[in-house]
Amino acid sequence: MDQLGDVLKRLEPDSPEGCPYDAEQVWAYTRMESADGEASRRESLRFVRTAEIHGDRFWLWEFTEADGCLCYVYAQKRPSGRSLLALVGRAGSTPEEFLAARVGVEW
Repeated sequence: MDQLGDVLKRLEPDSPEGCPYDAEQVWAYTRMESADGEASRRESLRFVRTAEIHGDRFWLWEFTEADGCLCYVYAQKRPSGRSLLALVGRAGSTPEEFLAARVGVEW
């Protein structure tokens, strides 16, 4: 994990500020993509951290669905300015492992 700490530099500030999607867009996307749909609870969405990896910038949230399934919601901004927003099952990975896997960093 120490290797990942060296690769996953946090953005300044380490907060949703600067994310290409505002809080309402992140929440609307989470509700749309979650198995819970309209029954999703906003308090189940929690900001975790930021990272910069090989020029890509990331903002990461955790989301717990009603059945207990843990997911990550992440925004990614490429150096080209293109961005994406995605909800992915956590599959037991830590936030750092998850972020590293997005760009193929090995740990």
